[in-house]
Amino acid sequence: EVLAFGMTQLEKVSVQIRGIRRSLTDLREIEVDTLQYPKIERILTALETAAVCIDHFGEMVIHASTEREERQKTYIQRAQTAQLACLDEMLQAGSPPVLREIGSILTDLNRILIEVSSERMT
Repeated sequence: EVLAFGMTQLEKVSVQIRGIRRSLTDLREIEVDTLQYPKIERILTALETAAVCIDHFGEMVIHASTEREERQKTYIQRAQTAQLACLDEMLQAGSPPVLREIGSILTDLNRILIEVSSERMT
């Protein structure tokens, strides 16, 4: 039952990952000046911290424990902080097409965090 739950959540995560891939592809096609590229690259931290949450979710499903649930909460808080920092940087970019795609990526990342949160386990 727990394994089935984990698989269901990961299937939902895969849908969000496809959305992120599409947004990254669209972002590459947008004409942006080179000053925005460093800001766009800040999305990497948000992606990396979400990846840690996904990885740990698998461990948490297979080897459930209060300690792992608490660690997942910490990982999710870090990921949320990274997402907010990315959003803050991107608001300064000023390019509506870039903002739209980054906003889409951050929305998908937030949905991933919801799916892999320890609260969903209880």
